[in-house]
Amino acid sequence: MEKSNDEFFGIIVYSIEPDGCLNGLWTNIANYGIIRNEIAQKENIINEINKNEIEGEYIVTYIEDDKKVYYGKLVIEKRQEKGKDFYYLKWVFNDKAEFEGKGFIIGKQLVVSYH
Repeated sequence: MEKSNDEFFGIIVYSIEPDGCLNGLWTNIANYGIIRNEIAQKENIINEINKNEIEGEYIVTYIEDDKKVYYGKLVIEKRQEKGKDFYYLKWVFNDKAEFEGKGFIIGKQLVVSYH
């Protein structure tokens, strides 16, 4: 998920899996329509109730064109804006925030726009 400039944007749709993991399909303006996969696994699943809460810290992995596996961290927070709930997401790679996004849940999917 390499960022190119200030006009960068993308979308990701995560399937919320029964084990608490997120299975994401994503693309962005730099990918020219290529859809890629990202897996996010919650760092600390304390119990069955915690597993079903989307908020928290995740370890993320994905593969780019160079066929290397990339690792990072995803933080998801529930927030409110103008009386409406949404989720704020921040992806961190090499201890640096790389991407931020906002999204909401539709059924068993988390739909996010990021930049």
